[in-house]
Amino acid sequence: MITVYWATTTMTNVGYGDIVPSTMTEKMVAAMVGLIGLFIFNYIVSQIYATLSSKNAARVTFQNLLSSVTLFMEHQNLSLSLQKRVRDYMSLLWSSYQGEAYPGGPYLMHDLPTELQQIVLMKERGQLLSKIPFFEQAGPAFIRDIASVSVMYFFPRGEIIQYSDTITRELFCVHRGICQILTDDLSDIVALYGEGMCFGEVGFMFGKQAVVTVRAKTHCEILSIDFEKMKPVLERYPAMKRQIEMLQNKTDYYNQIVDAVEGMMRSKHRPIEEDVTQIRRKDAAFAYEGRRYAKKSKCYVEDFGNFPIYAGTEEETIEERLLKLSKTRMIPRKPRTYLEHMKEFFFRTFPSFILMRNAILPSNTTYIRWEFFRICVAIAISTFSLLLFSFLHKERWMWIILYNLEGFCWIDIYIRMHVAFYKDNCLQVETLETAKHYLKTSFLLDFISCFPWEIIGLMYFNINTIALWDTRPEILHIFAYLRVPHILQLYRVPLAFSFYQSEITTEKTAVTFLKFFLYTAMFLHFCTCIVFAIVCPPADLTGDPTIYLLPLGKHNCSRLSWVNHLDYSFDVVYENVTFTQLYAISLYYATTTLCGIGYGDIHPYLTSMRIAMIFIMVAGALYIGFLSGTVTSILANADAPRAAFTDKEDIIKLFLKSQKVTGQLYDSILSFYTFRWIRTKGVNQDVVFEYLPSSLLGDVSTIIYADVIAKAFGLKVKRKQRQELVTQHLSPLERKLSGKLGQPFFQEVLKKESVEQLETDAGFIRLLARQIRPCHYRAGDIICKRNEYGAEMYFIDKGEVDVLSIDESSVMITLKAGQHFGEGSLLFSEPRATTIRAGSNCDLFTLSKTSLDEAIIYYPKIYKEIKKAAERKQVELIQNSISSKKKKMGKDKEFSSDDTGYIKFYKDIMEEDHKKNYNKPTYRGCFLLDSFSNFWMHLLKFHNSTMDPVNPIRIIYQYTSCLFIVIFFWSITFMPITFNLSQNLFTMAMVIEYILLIEILFKFHVAYYDEEGTYISGYKSASRNYLFGKMGYFFDIVASFPSGLIVLSLIGTIHAETYFAFIVKIRLLHLPKILSALIFMREEEKSISTNLLVIRIIKYLVQGVLFVHITALICVLYAENTDRFRGDIEASYFVKKYMYGAYWTLATYTTTGFGDFRPRNFGEMLFTIFLMIIAKMHVIYNMGVLSSSQTNKQSLQVAFEEKLQAVTAYMIDTNIPSNLYNRVTHFYNYIWTRTKGIRSEVLFQDIPHCMKTDIFSRICIHLLKKQQLFAHLSETFLHHLVSKMYLISYTAETLKELGLLRLQQHRLACYSSPGKKAPEAVCEEAEEGQAPRRPGQASCQPNSPQPYHPFSWQMYDHWTTKWITYDC
Repeated sequence: MITVYWATTTMTNVGYGDIVPSTMTEKMVAAMVGLIGLFIFNYIVSQIYATLSSKNAARVTFQNLLSSVTLFMEHQNLSLSLQKRVRDYMSLLWSSYQGEAYPGGPYLMHDLPTELQQIVLMKERGQLLSKIPFFEQAGPAFIRDIASVSVMYFFPRGEIIQYSDTITRELFCVHRGICQILTDDLSDIVALYGEGMCFGEVGFMFGKQAVVTVRAKTHCEILSIDFEKMKPVLERYPAMKRQIEMLQNKTDYYNQIVDAVEGMMRSKHRPIEEDVTQIRRKDAAFAYEGRRYAKKSKCYVEDFGNFPIYAGTEEETIEERLLKLSKTRMIPRKPRTYLEHMKEFFFRTFPSFILMRNAILPSNTTYIRWEFFRICVAIAISTFSLLLFSFLHKERWMWIILYNLEGFCWIDIYIRMHVAFYKDNCLQVETLETAKHYLKTSFLLDFISCFPWEIIGLMYFNINTIALWDTRPEILHIFAYLRVPHILQLYRVPLAFSFYQSEITTEKTAVTFLKFFLYTAMFLHFCTCIVFAIVCPPADLTGDPTIYLLPLGKHNCSRLSWVNHLDYSFDVVYENVTFTQLYAISLYYATTTLCGIGYGDIHPYLTSMRIAMIFIMVAGALYIGFLSGTVTSILANADAPRAAFTDKEDIIKLFLKSQKVTGQLYDSILSFYTFRWIRTKGVNQDVVFEYLPSSLLGDVSTIIYADVIAKAFGLKVKRKQRQELVTQHLSPLERKLSGKLGQPFFQEVLKKESVEQLETDAGFIRLLARQIRPCHYRAGDIICKRNEYGAEMYFIDKGEVDVLSIDESSVMITLKAGQHFGEGSLLFSEPRATTIRAGSNCDLFTLSKTSLDEAIIYYPKIYKEIKKAAERKQVELIQNSISSKKKKMGKDKEFSSDDTGYIKFYKDIMEEDHKKNYNKPTYRGCFLLDSFSNFWMHLLKFHNSTMDPVNPIRIIYQYTSCLFIVIFFWSITFMPITFNLSQNLFTMAMVIEYILLIEILFKFHVAYYDEEGTYISGYKSASRNYLFGKMGYFFDIVASFPSGLIVLSLIGTIHAETYFAFIVKIRLLHLPKILSALIFMREEEKSISTNLLVIRIIKYLVQGVLFVHITALICVLYAENTDRFRGDIEASYFVKKYMYGAYWTLATYTTTGFGDFRPRNFGEMLFTIFLMIIAKMHVIYNMGVLSSSQTNKQSLQVAFEEKLQAVTAYMIDTNIPSNLYNRVTHFYNYIWTRTKGIRSEVLFQDIPHCMKTDIFSRICIHLLKKQQLFAHLSETFLHHLVSKMYLISYTAETLKELGLLRLQQHRLACYSSPGKKAPEAVCEEAEEGQAPRRPGQASCQPNSPQPYHPFSWQMYDHWTTKWITYDC
């Protein structure tokens, strides 16, 4: 056992020093054991980290998505009820899929083989699908394929599944739960849909508007079948396709569905006048009517005329639930025999007499507060019970407190018998059922942990309880041990944390840190009580009860225990030692053991104590490892989005440098990604709402976009406006430059009857709003360029947009929030009239032509009208293009004085600018005046200049300033406390002080990014930001003010040394300056442009230096006040005492614990305990921070290496030849070196279209111009062409062997002949299956006339060794 004890102390790095190696062999063995223990426990920590990191990764990712959704909704000022609906749905989605899948995305088990997937889906959904009327005659194969394209949605209680008047090609089938059919205004419940029933047939079969509104009465699982996804399945089953088409062609079938719904509505016996009013209301325009509560349907509704939006429901009360149960409860059979009467009495009659009538809902606020109070009581009982059996068994007040607290435990048992619970997705509220459920689950554990087990001891000893405290304290000690089962009440604590953290909306990080703080405190308390209780067990009942080693506490400890040596180690007098001192010493012993320090002043002597310490040391090492792994995993998952974003930014930098894209375009791209990180934190907002079902997404989109849709499209829809829509009167030319039509969208192209139809159609607004997507542009970014062919329309939500002149030198018009532009390109595919640029950071909404067509296609008549208008406009554009070319033939016509279009418009502007410049005053004078004026202008220019935050000069001086601040803090605290009045040290501090004063001037000239991501570089704004910042000018000037000037008048009045000491102490007013360095490092840590690992290492080093320095100063102060700084060397000077304090702090901080310096009294012991805990927490947190940074930094490389390992393993298993194996691995290494394994089309998919066009124009437009096929095309078309191209990397050996890439049908390939210095490109056309031709065997254009087919074109750049591929 001694050997096991020594091995454990060595492997866990505790090392008390009671057993030490003496010979060289023993020392070598000890070193090997220590190294093995280091590797073992570090391996355990790494495994814990890897497990927890993978466990929490999905949750953190989903929480980041939920946070983005929440921020977006708050930014759009959505109602709290709508935000709650979204959060409730996302929480339900998390509980169902744990973030691994979502409806509409990849199937949860998508990595299974197809056959196995179909078997699983058929088992889950096959029976339900076979009951659908459309598929009753279908075979199992068809049902299996339909199950593969179906989607399962989850709806929380009260959520709307489908609105009437909305259009969706989905068929909904109730898989689990109950649904309610509501009236169109959501005010009444018409009918119920149960499991196996379907709705949505009208939209699914005919593409018409839905005829019923459906709401989830309970938690529902709805199976959805999209008709568009079902079309490929129907192509494989012609018989089913004919059957579906036959039903679609039957108008009687549609009428039957509509008549059935109308009959169901009439069954509610609504008055005829009310029906007429409802019909008239449908034909009226929308008008906001406020919020109302529908009593029958028990939900809140926000009305927009005939467009109601669900706004939440009231939770069903216990009384209402019991009333429903009383109507549906089965009448039990009357008892007949005597035994049945007894069972009826004990199991129904008597419990119903004891129990309350109503159950308690788990979501009840009062019950939640009671649970919180009960957990606090459980912690208190467990804490006091440990103190009772270890230290305070004879204290009456402790027993009284415990008995009072136990009263709450019995009350809690009675309350928990009434808590409702869910069974088969149904809330059980009958008290008899809740009591039975509690008795079957946790009643036994609660009873064991609440029952006063000392009653058994009283029955055994049969003595008077009053005399126990005076005559038999040893029996009281035994009674205290009988109360140990009360510690089991702590089981409620992890259950409470688990329940609280199960909600995805809960911020897990803060709760986790709180949980581990509580667990650490309880673990320390438990170990403190154990290390004392083991050596001081209950007294011998047959011995002399009057003789105690510790008389005050009535403890008779073992003769060889560590308690018997306290008088030597800590100057303890056994007759006077108190509970506080004993607990502090035990806590000190437990803390040194758990933290792995082990000074050696206390160590076990007894075998039983050594066994206990073995378990405590191992448990402590494992717990600290678990704590470190948890912290690391939390921080790694929290930093994962930033790491992914910075990895992508690094890859973009590598790509741009390899393609020699530099200068302003390079800086603009990097600035855009910085702006994107500030605004979105790396979350792609295009997929933010992909998780929501169509009904909920429709509500969110309608509330946000109804205003802009109504104004842009000319629909007289009125609702509660989110913002004041701007009306700006523009001239015809200004409207043309902005890409605007002469009048609102639909009024321009549709007939009056069609516009009125859309105005009264609530489904159209909801359908179109779902197609709009948000986007962000940085100030100065080009949104669209002149003559560019676009197909998007933009709505300005926030910011300003500048419409530029033709030469892009001036701003013609400024469009503000609430306006829109680009509808001409959306409707008619017009080229942009001019370049449009973001005047400030802009939040825009975009609507593409594809999305508009998807909405209009459900209105055939309107679709034909828009199509005809677009065809007319296209003819007009072609004619205008031809006429403009004819005009260019004669230069006189180009500058005709009769022109009233663009030329006259720009001539007027040029004349006005000329007049302004002509009337501008000029200065004439002597040469000296001109020179002074030029010097003054240059000086003002220099003064008004600002420095970029990423400028190397700014970075160097800021980090140097932080170093100076740390040195300054050390010097001004070291001198007054150690009384070291060194002149050199004082001079150094003075120099740093004045350097920091000069730094204030530089801070006025540092540019910055505001909260919206706008880069502010103007001197006035930058200086104002620093002047009025929270930690800006006023803080710096107060913290850096030369305080020595205050006592300057005392120079001649007092002694020089006294004055010097006085000025050293008054300089402590500069201490707040250290905050500016800490805040700077925190801000640098948030910045996306900094190296996160480096800044965190610097931050850790600074914190460590400050920690050691401050602790050493505290030691010096304590030595100064008590003159009891303990050690083998007695320090006679305060500087030496500072060095000893720093040495002891480092020994404790690094868990070395040599034992030459150790605490001796109560105050030193408490300070050491505090220091050990804080040091361990600081090390664990910072090691977690650094580990997470390094892990995330290498995550992309690890993923690529895992893929390469899988590829190599596959090639080995399939016996791939070695030469081919080497080529494949060489290719993977090559693409990792070039692009880190990410393709260019994926790399730039989230940047603005114009910026992407500029990048690829810089890379490959010169290659296009050298080809005869594209040489005659315009610059505008070539820019549009390069935006469709992407780069493919090939190694030289692959090109050498292949000569050409494999060509698909009608693929045109251009490549460079081997051995040529310049890219001598040759084109050829290859049919599918033909051998590729060699260079020079084909002309660059096909001669034989052939019909046009889509083809892919590839071109090889000899200089960059890249193949550029364009798919037409």
